[in-house]
Formats: sequence, C-alpha cells, structure tokens
Amino acid sequence: MKTQDRGGSRILGGCGSSRVLRGCQRRATRPVRPRGAKKRDPGERSRVYAGGVTRVDAQGVGIDPQVAAWLLAAQDAIVVVDREARIVLANPAAAALLEREDLVGSPLSSTIPPELRDAHERLVQGFHQSPRMRPMGHHRGIVVVTGTGARLPLEIALVPISVHGETGAVATLRDVSEQRRKASALSESAARLEALVASAPDVVLYWDRNGRIELINRTVPGVRPEDVLGDGWRSLLPPEGQAVLDEAMARALGTSDLVTLELPSFKPAGSTWEARMNRVVRDGEVTGLVMLARDVTSRKREESQLAASEQLASLGMISAALAHEINNPLAAAMWNVEYAIEALVSGDRVAPLAALEEARDALVALRDISRDLRLFGREERLAVQVVDVNAVLESTLRLARNELRHHARVVVDLQPVPRVRASEARLGQVFLNLLVNAAQAIPQGESERNEITVRTAVDPEGRVRIDIADSGAGMSDSVRMRLFTPFFTTKPIGVGTGLGLSICQRIVTSAGGTIEVQSAPGAGSLFTVLLPPATSEDRESISSGDAILSPVSRRVLLVDDDQVVVRALVRALRGHHDVVGVTSARDALEEIERQVPEVIVCDVMMPDTTGGELVERVVARWPSLATRVVFLTGGAFGEGGRDLASRQGTRILHKPVSLGELLETIAKVCAR
Repeated sequence: MKTQDRGGSRILGGCGSSRVLRGCQRRATRPVRPRGAKKRDPGERSRVYAGGVTRVDAQGVGIDPQVAAWLLAAQDAIVVVDREARIVLANPAAAALLEREDLVGSPLSSTIPPELRDAHERLVQGFHQSPRMRPMGHHRGIVVVTGTGARLPLEIALVPISVHGETGAVATLRDVSEQRRKASALSESAARLEALVASAPDVVLYWDRNGRIELINRTVPGVRPEDVLGDGWRSLLPPEGQAVLDEAMARALGTSDLVTLELPSFKPAGSTWEARMNRVVRDGEVTGLVMLARDVTSRKREESQLAASEQLASLGMISAALAHEINNPLAAAMWNVEYAIEALVSGDRVAPLAALEEARDALVALRDISRDLRLFGREERLAVQVVDVNAVLESTLRLARNELRHHARVVVDLQPVPRVRASEARLGQVFLNLLVNAAQAIPQGESERNEITVRTAVDPEGRVRIDIADSGAGMSDSVRMRLFTPFFTTKPIGVGTGLGLSICQRIVTSAGGTIEVQSAPGAGSLFTVLLPPATSEDRESISSGDAILSPVSRRVLLVDDDQVVVRALVRALRGHHDVVGVTSARDALEEIERQVPEVIVCDVMMPDTTGGELVERVVARWPSLATRVVFLTGGAFGEGGRDLASRQGTRILHKPVSLGELLETIAKVCAR
C-alpha cells in the first residue's frame, strides 16, 4: 500500500501506485478504469450502496481506483477496515478528524477508549454476522480517542465490502460533538424553561389560533388542568369576562405588541385577574398565544384602600380651610335664625324675612359643601360612570378654595368638553391632589404675585385635556423623572406620604388616560391630564334648579327614622301633597296596608330595616309601587340598596335636598 504526504498529513490509499492515486484525485468525478481491465458491471455501484457484500477488483488492499477516488474526495471522514477490523485505508478527512498519521495498519480498536473496547468488539462481531449496510442515525454512535487524547462522539455509517476476499467495511465517520452540544444545550434550555414555567407564581398557558388551551402550568384550587384544556376555560369566566378575553385574543393575534387586560372570574368567586398576552410566531406564521395571568383581587382591594387613605390625607391637608368654609355659613345661619325668632316673639313680622332669607342662603352654601364632600365618599366601584369633568373640578375648587387663596390667585377657564367615563370620586381626588400640590409649591402670603390656573379643553385627538399650572418654584429634571414613583416626595417628613402622585397616575391610567408634567426650576409646573371621551352620554339628569311643582296632589308616604327630618318634610310638602310621615319600616307597612300611597320617599339607613329591605318587601306585596320609590340618603348607601335602585330605576336624592328638587322628583316619578 502506498502513502503520500499532503500538507503534513498522510493520505492513505490503495490504488496500487502513487501515479494511479494521483489520477484518482484528478478524475474523482468520473469513472477510472485501469488499462486492460474488464468493463465494470453497471450495477456494481448500486450494489455497494444498497447493502450486502460486493466484490470489487482488488489491487493492494482490494480497492477499486474509482472507489478510492470517491473516498479521497469525500468531505466526511472515511476508513476501510478488513475482516480483522484493521484499517487498510483512510482518507484525508479521517486523518484530520482523528488527528493521527498512523491510521493505516492500526486496529480500529486503537481509536476506541479502553473501557469501551469490549462493547466495540461486540458491535464488530454483530456486523460480520449480518453484513449489511447501516446508515447513519440507525444505531448508536461511537466514541473515539484522537491522536491528542481528546474524545469525540461520532456517528458512523457502515457499508460491507470485500477486502482480500473477506468481508470488510467502509466506515463513514462524522463528528457529532457540536450537534450533541447543541442538543444538550437545547435539552437543558427546555428543562430550565419547563422548570421556570412550572415554578412560576403566575398561571402560564398557551392557546392555539382557535382559542383552545394546549398547555397550562397550574390552575386555581379546586380546578384540574384537564378541566381547562381545550375550551374548558370558558366555564371559569362569566359571560362579560369571556367577551373581554375573546376581544383581547383577537387583538393579540393581529399585533406584535403586548396586550394587557383585566378579567373577572368565578374561581375564586368574585376574583379579578390581570393578564398579559403575546402571540407566538414560527417560520413567519402566527401559531398561537402565550398568556400570563395573575390573581390581583387582594392587590386591587389594597390599592383601593390605599387610594382611600390618600384621599383622606388630601382632605386632611385642607381640613382647617374646610372647617372655615363650613363654620362661616353655619354661624351666619344660626345668627339669622336666632334673630328671626327673637323678632317674631316681639311681634315683628317683617324684619325676620330678610334674616331667614340670608339663613337659607347660608344653608344652601352648607348643602353645596356637603355635596362636594360626598363626591369623595362614594365607593370607587359604584362611582364609575359618565362624569362631567367641569362639574368635578368646580366641586374640588370649592373645597380647596380657602387653602388656595392664601397662596395664589386662582384663574379658572373651563371650556365645554365631552364627558368621560371614570370614577367621579377618584377623579376629584386627582384634581384635589394636584391643586393642593400647586398651593404648597407657593409660599403663603404671596397670593398677589402668584397664580394657579385651571383650564379644560379638547385636544386635537378629541381627548379631554385638564391643565393645572402654578407659578411656584418648579422642579429639576431629576425630581420630575421620579415624581410618579411610589413613596418619593420632596416634602418634609410628616407632610407627605409620597403616594399622592403615584396614586393619581394609577387612577388616570385606569380611566384610559395619561398624566404628564412640565416643569423647570423657577418656572413653575404644569400638570396635564388627558382623558378619552365617553362613548355614550348619561341620559339621566337630575335638576337642582328652580322647583317644578306637580300640578296634581299625590298621596306621599315619608319614611325616615329621624323624627326631626320627618316633621320638617311633612311641613314642607303639606302645601303640595297629601303627606303621611312615619319613622320605622313596621309603621310604613301598616300605613300601606291602610291605604296604598302613590309615592314612597324612603330613607336608606334605618336601625330596624334598611330602605332597600323595606322596598323589597313592599314591591313583593304591591308590585305597582316598584317604580314609585324615591330613596333619600344622607350619604351612606350599601351595595344592595344601590343594586336594587339600579334594577328598578329608583331615583336617589342626597340630603340635604331643596324643596324644589324634591317636588320635581315626585312629579317625575308620578309621570312614569
């Protein structure tokens, strides 16, 4: 057997001579037949690759020159072994792969690690017992030791061939170390991902394009994973939740952006879930959606409590000024009433009229303050509705008026704007917080040199824009960038919690809006709130203007546990209607048994039975009265009463209510 040195590696061949070998290299792409040799059987090549032992013309090691040319030109490492598993030929790729120049003549076992040689010998014996072609991937690979001592995993393909009249083999070797490294890395990555998903505190799931869950890591207590796979998840959501999720899935499939949503759920009962959803793209095609969902019921409850606490803190900041706003009209009312009583006792029938009119005006001012304060007392869930932004601003400005006027002149420019859908109470909290902050940015006693401006307008995109600006000290960029960070504050210890603006941002965001700030040191600050307009207007309007008297006298039943209130209402309404007043639910039922009224004006909170419970009992016995009820409340209103009022279309009036407003409401109820 001849060898040739090419580039520092021994190239081993069996073409009979170096001249023939070089000829094989030059004509590797076409058949080479020695001069005078018999023409080769056309089916011989196919038999070599199809399996079985094929005898070829042998020179030296019995390798046909054409076969040798194929071996030398092959990119894969190839060796030929005889019956004794001794290497009789190796191509350049094999020498480079195994990093050995002494392959030819060496037993194949010399490339096998010692601890694996017994297993290798069994594989060799199995091949000789059944000499057939074994393609790559149809059996386990082997591990070899290179000339430098490194170990390489190899895939091997075997083709039986006759060497010196006995069964040998052509072995094609392929280094799969990189492939195995990638496979191991992929397997490890998949295992890490599986462990990460399994241990995630959130619910992680995968939907196909048809909205069927194919994978989920966990479920809520009492629900098995198999219960939600496919379409089973729909049983966990109320109809409105299913509609929200279907709409979000459609959006997520059509965009590469992350889609966030909030879902009500039956499991646990009354729970709220926050979810994030993104589509999965494979080979340019959207195949499904991945969603992470988290139960945020407790967090929402805590956020609501925190917002309420911050709301009280905001009111506390103006409490002294608010007390001034209450005490002044209260004192005026008391003095005027006392004067009127003394004048009437002395027989004067004229002078008391002016005093009583002034007392009434003072009480109207107190009523307005009460209504403004009631704005901040409603529960957020119940107060989400179509809101008049200008009305909320006016109420807030009235509450903060005395606090603001010691710091700056207040300029108000409220343009007509669309209504927005938001929490009236929480929106008022945002405005109050911004107004108080504006005042605190300006030292007291400099009101003539400073200004706080409140403006509303519609921006080019149709959003409602609310600007609250001050001419105070302003702030640096570093402060402005952290302004909405929870617990960040520039105020002294004990003055601020650092949560006000953070909560304001959350309230505005929950209403679909944004809050921005522009400021510079010495140039004041401008806070801008942008809110989307409501999609529908609230058609119900409750007038608080002049009285519209009912032309027809009605039989009215008044129910209130406060005897003073009952006497005052009976006295006020007696000139317009046939009025009966009682102070308990039991007395009310007895009175209805005697004579069914046309209208019931009922207090909400009573010690023995609430107004809602009383009305439910009345409607169960006298269904025609379902639409003839007016609730009168001093501020507290439970969920049951509000839900009942919503179902039956019951009108709600808040104490103190003017006589004109009460008469108008009775007239509207009777006109149904």
